[in-house]
Order: sequence, then C-alpha cells, then structure tokens
Amino acid sequence: ENYDIENLEKELENITEEKPYSFLVNIAGNCIGASFFSILFLGNINDFLASFLSGLAIAIFSKISDKLNLGTFFTNLLCGFIATVVACFFHYTGLTAGASITIISTLMILVPGVAFINSMRDIFAGDLVTGMSRLMEVAMIGTSIAVGSGVALNIFLRLGGNMIDIYFNNWIVQIIAAIITTIGFGIMFNIKNRNLFHTGIAGGISWVVYLLGKNYNLTDGPNYFIATLCLSLYSEIVARKLKTPVTTILIAALIPLAPGGGIYYMMYNLINKNYPLALEKGISTFIIAGAMAVGIFTATNIMRIFKENTRK
Repeated sequence: ENYDIENLEKELENITEEKPYSFLVNIAGNCIGASFFSILFLGNINDFLASFLSGLAIAIFSKISDKLNLGTFFTNLLCGFIATVVACFFHYTGLTAGASITIISTLMILVPGVAFINSMRDIFAGDLVTGMSRLMEVAMIGTSIAVGSGVALNIFLRLGGNMIDIYFNNWIVQIIAAIITTIGFGIMFNIKNRNLFHTGIAGGISWVVYLLGKNYNLTDGPNYFIATLCLSLYSEIVARKLKTPVTTILIAALIPLAPGGGIYYMMYNLINKNYPLALEKGISTFIIAGAMAVGIFTATNIMRIFKENTRK
C-alpha cells in the first residue's frame, strides 16, 4: 500500500508509541521458549521442567545485567555459564537423566541463530560488507556463550557428569511445541496481536515440513531449504495481507529451525577434544544456515517476480 506523508507520520507515531511487553510477560516468553524447545529436541517432561526453570534463571539474570550495564559480551558469557550450571544441577539432583537437552534448549534463547542466517543471506545477496559485519557479530556472541557454557560444562564433565538423555518423539506434540516455542520467542521480540498469531503458525508450518523431510530421508541441506522456503512464503503472503514488515512474522518463526543445537555440539566436542566430530558439526551448521538463507532469499525473489508480473 502507498502512503502519503500524513499517513506515514501516523504509522511512525504508532510504532514509536507502542509499548513493549512487561518484564513478567518477557519472563514468560523466555520460559515458554526454552521449555517447549526441549520437546523439539526430543526431550521428556523432566527436560521440559528443567528447561522452563533454566529459562526463568536466564530471564532474571538478563534483567539484572541490563541494570548493571555489563555489556553484550559479558552478559552472554555469564548467561551461558548460568544456563549450563542450572542444567547440570538438575541432572545431579536426578530430575533429568542427562544435561544436553536442557542446556541446548536454554541456550537457544541466547544463540544468535537468526543473525547467523541473516548474515549468510546478505552474503548470498551480494551485500558482503553487511553480511561480514553480521557474521563477526555472530562470532563474538557465539564465542561469549561458548566460553561461559564451556567452562561450566568442563567442570560438570570433570565431576563425572554425563550427557545421556531419554528421548520422547511424537509428531503432534512436536508441532504444537514448535508453534508455542515460536510464540514464546515472538513475545521476546515484542511481536503482538495478529502478527504473534501468524508467526506461531509459520513456526508450526516450518516444523511440519521439516518432519516430513526427515520422514522421507532428506539430507539437512534440502530439508532445511524447503522448510524455510515454505515458512518464508507464508510470511511474505501474510505480511502483505496484514500490511506489516515481513520480518515481524519471519524472524521468530525461524527460531525452531535455527542451528543452535549444532553450535552447542560443536562446542561440546571441542571441549572433549573430539576435533573431527566438532569439525563435522561445524560444517553441518554452516550448511543448515546457508540452506535457510537461500530459502529466505528464494521466497523473497518469488514474491518480487509475482508482484511485478501482476502489475503488468
């Protein structure tokens, strides 16, 4: 829709005056995001509860760090440490059979998976300066999280901890979890009303397509590409209907597919000096991020071509 100056000023005023969610609602978003992510990683009810409480700890500490102005690097470092310590504590108390799922689910709140995907998309689009700048930011954030989590994880393993987890797999439960996880992250991104509903649906669509791809034994590259293409097309169409930026629907919906687990396992294998497996996980993470970036880029160009042809 074309806006004149007056309407444009009104829209900008509405955006400026829009209030963010309260601290309690943001805490709920963190807890929902972390806990329902544990289901996507095939966790059981104990992993769900541990991830919920770990997400709560991260939300509270993030608020404290904002008040203390600790800076992004030290905030992520300490959050990574706290998330891992909490997960290991629940394992030692017997609440969980292992710590991996709780750690990964909580770290997904912190891991810059979407920024990583966006940096790859910018590079593929030819915007090398922006893409490399974002990639450096991702590297800094990822390093801080890895250092914090790695220190706690190393202590945990030296004390005789293990990473065994009991898995639970159910398609319907996972799809519902993907929708709720996306909504939780949408709250953290301050997405509201109809946009929040549609970003949840987009997250659910992406996970349905992803599970179907796994069922037909697709490799990671094609599977993540198709899943991202589908959720991006949905986001593009809905954004045009709602007259809202595509990113308000797309960003949170990308979270369930974001390769946070790959980043974690790469770090875990580095700590255990299993360098070949760490390299394998690192390459797999880059492939997934690249495939998702191409999926977003493809959907954007499909909609652009369609729009240009409908005008003729």
